Amino acid sequence: LIMNKVLILLLSSFSLLGYSQTPSDTIDWTTISIEQLMNLKVSVAGKTESEIKTTPGIITVISSEDIKNNKCRDLVDVFNMVPGFAISKDDDYTSFTSRGLYAFEGRALFLIDGNQISDLYFGAFVLGNEIPVHLIDKIEIIRGPGSVTYGGTAELTVIKIITKTGEKVDGIDVSVRHGQLGSKVGHQDVAINAGKKVGAFDVALLSSYSNSLSSGGTGSFLYSGDAVYTHNEKSAGVKTGFFAAKASYKENTNLQVSYTTSTINELFAFGLDSENPDPENNVFASMEEVYKSDRVNYNTFYNLSTTLSHKIALKKIYILPSFQHQYNHPFIKPGKSESIIINRIKPSLLGVYNFSLGEFLLGGEFFNDYSHIDRVEGEPKINFLRTAINETGKDAVSIYNYAAYTNLQLNFLKNSAIKGSFNGGLRIDKNELFDAQLSPRVGLNFHSKKFYTKFLYNNAFRAPLAANNVHSRFGLNPDPEKFSRPTTSVSPERLTSFEIEGSYSFTKSLALTTNVYYQYINNLIEFRFNPDNYDLYSDNGGKMGTKGIETELKYQTKKWHVKLNYSLLDPIFSAYPNPYASAYNAPLGGETYITPDAIDGYSTRNELMAVPYSKVYFSPTYSLSKTIKVNVNGLFLSSMWVDNGDLTTRKIDQQFIFGTSVSYQKNHITASLSCHDLLNSYQILGTPWYGAPHNTLAYKGREISVSLIYSLF
Repeated sequence: LIMNKVLILLLSSFSLLGYSQTPSDTIDWTTISIEQLMNLKVSVAGKTESEIKTTPGIITVISSEDIKNNKCRDLVDVFNMVPGFAISKDDDYTSFTSRGLYAFEGRALFLIDGNQISDLYFGAFVLGNEIPVHLIDKIEIIRGPGSVTYGGTAELTVIKIITKTGEKVDGIDVSVRHGQLGSKVGHQDVAINAGKKVGAFDVALLSSYSNSLSSGGTGSFLYSGDAVYTHNEKSAGVKTGFFAAKASYKENTNLQVSYTTSTINELFAFGLDSENPDPENNVFASMEEVYKSDRVNYNTFYNLSTTLSHKIALKKIYILPSFQHQYNHPFIKPGKSESIIINRIKPSLLGVYNFSLGEFLLGGEFFNDYSHIDRVEGEPKINFLRTAINETGKDAVSIYNYAAYTNLQLNFLKNSAIKGSFNGGLRIDKNELFDAQLSPRVGLNFHSKKFYTKFLYNNAFRAPLAANNVHSRFGLNPDPEKFSRPTTSVSPERLTSFEIEGSYSFTKSLALTTNVYYQYINNLIEFRFNPDNYDLYSDNGGKMGTKGIETELKYQTKKWHVKLNYSLLDPIFSAYPNPYASAYNAPLGGETYITPDAIDGYSTRNELMAVPYSKVYFSPTYSLSKTIKVNVNGLFLSSMWVDNGDLTTRKIDQQFIFGTSVSYQKNHITASLSCHDLLNSYQILGTPWYGAPHNTLAYKGREISVSLIYSLF
């Protein structure tokens, strides 16, 4: 209640202000050259802007033009363009892997206009139609660790979504889209947006509502034999709403408000028995009976974030105080046992000193998460921070985190043709639940007009979140003999990363960028299931990682926009002591994410679950005239191992996903017609769960979409 009053006070007191993190407002993405792209300034890897070629991170920028050219329907289509990213599934929730490692729960940080939209319970953000992609100006992505800047929820990657400013909207526009997925509705949404820049003020209001399917395919469930179902709006419907209000005054005083809500249906395990239907035991005579039963979960997510900042600029120094409030309702399960509400307050202070040789940055932040569990009367208690088997735990908990961070950038060889820069960064986090965590970063860079090269070292961590301490080592009631645990809470996991990147511009229109990496995680945090007690719990595992190469070729002229990228990876498994791993995977680290041993005639087979080891994305766009563009895009994924749900796996053949579109833009009207295959993605977690639909398809089919955007003035 107190947090809600703080939020209302902020909104009413600062309604004329805004928070703008769009340093590239003036960029025209339709005409930007390769040279300008190399010099593009981004801020996702640090608290200040720097050019991509000197930024201490492996950076991908997806522009509004990329999204429009490829007719991306949602963030799934956007992520298919990113080297090293691959779509996967957690239950029936669409997620992804970054360089082969599961990036859904607490390992990937999602920001929209500076506001966190990853939930505070699992640390997840479900991919799909939650954010209307045509409202996005650009997306900055760190394809690598971000803990030195963002702490314990940015271990593998950071996705910073920047929506259009009032200057970019410049009026009022209405957009509608309808996608037909065979006989079903695919993506269907409407958006109304308004924005204007008047003098020193820039104001934008962005809103949308959508109704879509997360799947149009068929599949079967765990423990259900040959029972097959076909997804429809009851089992795979997704309803989402989005609202953002932003304004700025002289780009110094800023306020951002973003609100997202989504209701995602998912179908749980069942069996079909036409002779002896028994709903109490989840055995049904027909799919119609299943859809009417409680085996369809309606999970609702809410997130409301507000950030206020004011930049105080002096001659060589500027100070940036800010305050963020996040109200998070990660999920609601009607009729189920629990509903989580989390409030976060987060003040921070940043100081930046610019001098002749570079820049020195020093900042600090504090946040408090107040988490509360509401439950249906009579349901079993699943409380926070249980440290003993018979302990009640807490239905409300307040957790504090303190952090300080710094970065020193030194520029050298300033008068030579090849220039250099050094970045050294360090962050320390102290949380009530775990020991202090250090996140160092070292980067060395050389660059000229035609090329740059980077050498990067990072050490990052994943912090245990509220869900890890609800479903902890004593989550419900595990067998004390089989599952004896220390009495401490779940420990942070640690990632070590080494990266080298090089880029060369052959001409003003053609550039090639390539990077290699080696990364591994110690002390993995995993969710596991104890079938003896029907208990979901969280625990630390072993050690695993990946190594690989990613390369991208870009060609841009007035007529052509071409993107081609290739990703290749290999897993790294370690015989790391993990005495609590399930028997079928012995002591190998990361048991939840790898295939079981000794199946399908192999004495051992350790592969990453639901991860394609190679990926190719190709997208040429050609301008037939000033008003008409055509695009063809293709995604190739190598074969992968997926879970059957019974401690066995099978190999899925390679996939080729194809799309094509034609668009028309003139004056106040933008219209397009597109046809896209839908991606088949699979369950990323391999441990047998409590009735989760492991091998259902997240996407299947071919969708034909029509969209129209009309600017009223």
